[in-house]
Amino acid sequence: MGVQVLKRRSVRAGLDVDISGRLLAWVLVGGFLDAHLVYRLVSFPAGTLADPWSRASMDEN
Repeated sequence: MGVQVLKRRSVRAGLDVDISGRLLAWVLVGGFLDAHLVYRLVSFPAGTLADPWSRASMDEN
């Protein structure tokens, strides 16, 4: 549903629908990655700051 709204608004604003869709995909990916980083920093601040690459692992605390 959100993609269809994006397409309609892009056409109405005279923007390229393909570029708008790619931008949406990158925004979603960035949002998920940032949300994971914030979760790690809030839940495990000492461990995340001591070992920054620990944030790449989703199965460890």
